[in-house]
Amino acid sequence: MYNAPTMKGYALEKIRDEARGIVVAILGQEAAEHIRVELPPPGIGADLAIPLFPLAKVLRRNPNEMASEVAEKVDPSGSYFDQISAAKGFVNFHFDWKQCNKLFFDDFLAAGDAYGSAGIGSGKTVVIDYSAPNIAKPFSVGHLRSTVIGQALYNILIFLGYTVIGDNHIGDWGTQFGKILAAYDRWGDEKALEESPTRALLDLYVRFHEDAAADPSLEVAAREWFAKLEAGDDKATQLWSRFRELSLREFERIYDLLGVSFDHTLGESFYNERLKDIVQQALDSGVAQWSTVPDKDEEGRVAGKGRASGEGGADDDGSAGGKGGTSEEKANVDATGGRDSANTGSRAETDGRTEAGGRTEAGGRTNTGSCAEAEVGDDEKVILIPLAKYDISAPLILQKSDGTSLYATRELATLEHRVAEWKPHEVLYVVGAEQSLYFTQFFKAIELLGIKVKCVHVPFGMIRLPEGRMSTRKGRVIFLEDLLSEAIERAGEIVKDRDLSDEEKQEIARLVGVAAVKYADLSQDRTKDIVFDWKKMMALEGNSGPYLQYAYTRAASIMRKSGEDDIGDLEDLDPSALTEDEETALLREIARFPEVIKQAAGDYKPNYIANYLFSLSQVFNRFYVNCAVLKAETPVLKDSRLALVAMTAYVIRKGLSLLGIDCPEKM
Repeated sequence: MYNAPTMKGYALEKIRDEARGIVVAILGQEAAEHIRVELPPPGIGADLAIPLFPLAKVLRRNPNEMASEVAEKVDPSGSYFDQISAAKGFVNFHFDWKQCNKLFFDDFLAAGDAYGSAGIGSGKTVVIDYSAPNIAKPFSVGHLRSTVIGQALYNILIFLGYTVIGDNHIGDWGTQFGKILAAYDRWGDEKALEESPTRALLDLYVRFHEDAAADPSLEVAAREWFAKLEAGDDKATQLWSRFRELSLREFERIYDLLGVSFDHTLGESFYNERLKDIVQQALDSGVAQWSTVPDKDEEGRVAGKGRASGEGGADDDGSAGGKGGTSEEKANVDATGGRDSANTGSRAETDGRTEAGGRTEAGGRTNTGSCAEAEVGDDEKVILIPLAKYDISAPLILQKSDGTSLYATRELATLEHRVAEWKPHEVLYVVGAEQSLYFTQFFKAIELLGIKVKCVHVPFGMIRLPEGRMSTRKGRVIFLEDLLSEAIERAGEIVKDRDLSDEEKQEIARLVGVAAVKYADLSQDRTKDIVFDWKKMMALEGNSGPYLQYAYTRAASIMRKSGEDDIGDLEDLDPSALTEDEETALLREIARFPEVIKQAAGDYKPNYIANYLFSLSQVFNRFYVNCAVLKAETPVLKDSRLALVAMTAYVIRKGLSLLGIDCPEKM
């Protein structure tokens, strides 16, 4: 039996530190801040590399000469390297594999099921604000990104030792509900509401906007209904509560399918009692003031300032949220601050107006009421936080002249609650990139108000489908449940001819279909727009969820056939027996897992893990093709290769689980 020592930090980190130290020792201490240790691409023949080009600029030296100087002066004996060479401005490091093999195995065996984790988050609490769908609106494709990115970050940070609180800050308050209540009062169908609540309510919402274009009295009725709701009218409150309950029930079904959960689902309405105090504190401190909104030009920009970010909002289901929108929509941007989310499409108002920087459904937050609420008359006095002297183009409005609160007011109340209740080290807002202005406004406001907590906007790009962009205000919405159902159906085609029971086929189809959708999102840099491509999403070759699941099942199948469960029990395991290029390449990839997780957490980018797992699976498949495992030449080689297979299976399964993706044992 192979015995591993107690783990004290991961070996690859120590090896990287030694490589860095070697270069600094030769070129001087000033080199330390200008060098980075890289993993060279395939074909270079080195295990680590340090490019000297940034340092060469600082020192005004030739990088080739510097690399040669390091290679000539250093003696690798006694280090983790058996060779250090120079090539075109790079210092290349070649592992002493007999030594490094043992170190990498020791890491894995000492950590066990915690391999890849770290205690860097110990004693720190992080609140993550993600998903946040709109009550009375269906869960559309536009909600996917915030939901799965937020859940992945939750999983990653938990694994690194943080205390993490997931808060689903649902949009359950605002003037939007006046419109829904007015529409239901006129055209509500009880049977349709029971059969499919959010779709029925969406139909009413769409009808309201269509009819309101010709009948302005509908807008008056909507305002009256919202006033009743705010005043606690029994009928309005009962309807609102019912819509909320029915919506949450539907959302939970989608969350279960996605494997997503939250610690809290409070919503905007939870904070209503705090709003007056928030506004009064802002006034008393001198941070906020009564004022008219600064003049805007014909394109909706604050006079003397550039166009606010977030212009045009998102397509109404958020599927393509961002800086798009028609020219007419762009011309109606309100530069008043706050998240825009008054419908399933963010731009819910009849004329397409949206306040600059407002959150949209594409941003994950679909909270109600902000865009209509922020529409104020030219001479109307409001309570706002002026931000012009901080080079922020629009003020943050907290309250209208009639006493109506805005989304930003509720956001401030939410943050105050989070700080008082959970005392977080950091609060992450997983919201679309088009909301950058809003968060610039909001973060400056909390600084001025003296709310001391680190807040981070974790932005992401738009979703597009090959068919093009979609709009829900006119009823053309792509429901996320429909997308997932189609993915599961397509996955069923992959396994329909396999020698499996019907129950196994159904379960595998569910796991593979959901994985395909989630991985298609999480494998992309979150800051970029993404396009769903069914062929790529469902492929068993290439960078897809099913490909990684298939790599895992291949490794799991080898382990089942071997009859071994715990690699620590392999009697003939000897890491030094692994000398083939495919073996050492696989072991080096496995050793990277811990640092990739930390990098993903540090940059809030789950795609680092996804792309790493794709690389690992490719390296494993080359190993699988070229290195016999169960029929290896010797018992030592068999057990050592089995250990590699088990380690690979663990890393793929664990890595996918951090992304919120489950693995079938068979495909």
